[in-house]
Amino acid sequence: ATYPELIDIKITDYCPFACSYCYMGSSNKGEPGNKDYINSLLYTLADYEIFEVALGGGEPTTHPEFIRFLAFCKQHGITANFTTKSMDWMGSIGNAHTILTSCGSFAYSVRNVSELEKFIIIFEKLKLDLKQFNFCPKTPNIHIVEYITPEYQLREILKLCAVHHYPIVLLGLKTTGRGEQYQKKQEKKYDWVSVVNKLIQAGEYIRFGID
Repeated sequence: ATYPELIDIKITDYCPFACSYCYMGSSNKGEPGNKDYINSLLYTLADYEIFEVALGGGEPTTHPEFIRFLAFCKQHGITANFTTKSMDWMGSIGNAHTILTSCGSFAYSVRNVSELEKFIIIFEKLKLDLKQFNFCPKTPNIHIVEYITPEYQLREILKLCAVHHYPIVLLGLKTTGRGEQYQKKQEKKYDWVSVVNKLIQAGEYIRFGID
């Protein structure tokens, strides 16, 4: 291809979660990206007929222009996906509908079973609420960063995702930003491949990918 088919764009450095392993080092002191620059970039990508963009951060849903960025991509034939750790955007049915009809798909990041359980409750309720629009959103991907959860937690997350047919993507723990210090503090690593294989062999329907 003359140009890349997929472009990752960090649209904000603001994030209210400040995860200890964040390779971007984003925090609640970060600022949203300049909207004019991002708009200009999206126009350029549209001219180049880029197929897909991944909007990230920080927490991308906090950018004041987030919905407009998604709408622009849809209007210009660009599939826009995003990764989030926030459920705030799901609180407004109108906003959630606009976001989910404008994006290709989205991924939700979890650290433990409790976070995943809370997400499932809110997202499944949202799906019911969105039926008033005759719309059912695509199944979200669940993102987990390797080794940030104990082995037993990973096992339970995988089993819960299997029940709800949520695809799972395991992300490598990166060594930049706060990720460098997090790796130095890490305790014993475990064989996550074995964890996944044992569940598959036990008959669990796991849709599993790695990045």
